[in-house]
Amino acid sequence: MKYSKCFCIILITLLLPAMSYAIGFEIAANAWYPSSPGEVSNDPIFPRDILDIKDDLGYGKDWRVSGRAKLDIPLLPNIYLMATPLEYDGTGIKNSIFKFGDMYYGADNYFDSKLTLNMYDVGLYYGIPFLELASAGIFNVELGLDARILDASIEVKQGIVVESKKFKTAYPLVYVGARVCPISKLAVEAEARGVSYSNINILSLIGRIKISPFGPLFIAGGYRYESFDIKVKDITLDAAFKGPFAEAGIQF
Repeated sequence: MKYSKCFCIILITLLLPAMSYAIGFEIAANAWYPSSPGEVSNDPIFPRDILDIKDDLGYGKDWRVSGRAKLDIPLLPNIYLMATPLEYDGTGIKNSIFKFGDMYYGADNYFDSKLTLNMYDVGLYYGIPFLELASAGIFNVELGLDARILDASIEVKQGIVVESKKFKTAYPLVYVGARVCPISKLAVEAEARGVSYSNINILSLIGRIKISPFGPLFIAGGYRYESFDIKVKDITLDAAFKGPFAEAGIQF
C-alpha cells in the first residue's frame, strides 16, 4: 500500500506541469467485473503443487474499480496512465497434500489465501501523423510504449502454517490504440498492450463504446482482457482476468 501511495504522488507531481501544456485531456473511472481462470504456484515440485485459482483457492467474481488518464501534449509524446488494483481472498480445499513455497499443507483441510495484483501502466505514445486529419476526424491510430508495474503478493494459510511472498517488478509493453468516431457523440475504441519474450507473456486488450451525451462528460461500456504467464521469485502466475466494464469520465 505504501508503494502504491508513493507511485500516485510521483505521477501527480509529474502530471501537473504537463497538464498546463496539454491540448487534450481525458480522465475516467470504471467498474470492472472480471473472472479469474488460471493457476498460481510457488516453487512447485509436483503437479499437485499448482493451485487452480477458481477451484482450489475459491476465488469468485466481484466488481473492481480502476482509473485512467490521457494527456495529449504538443510535440512531446502523449501520456497514458492507468491504475488497476486487484485483490482476491477465499477459502479452498484440496484432496491431496500440496507444497507452496517452503510449506506443506494437509489434504482435505480448508486453507485461506489472499492474492493481490496491483497493475500500474505508464505509457508514452504518438498518433500517426495526419491520419485523423485525412479521415476528417473519423479514424485515428496511436503507437507507443508502455511500462507495466506489478505490485503483487500472495499468502496461503492453514492453521499455523503460513507462507507468503511479495514482489514488485516492471515490464516494457508495446501499445497500439485505435479510435473510430462515425458521429460526434459516439466513438468506438480499442487498445492492445503486450510483450512476449523468454518465459514472459503479457497481453492486455480493451474495447469500449463511448457516448458523449453533453459537454465534456462521457459514459462507456466495454470488455477487458488481461492475461499473464510470468515467473517472479519462484512465483508462477498463469492466469487471465477478463470481463465487462462500465466507465464514466470527462474529456476536453
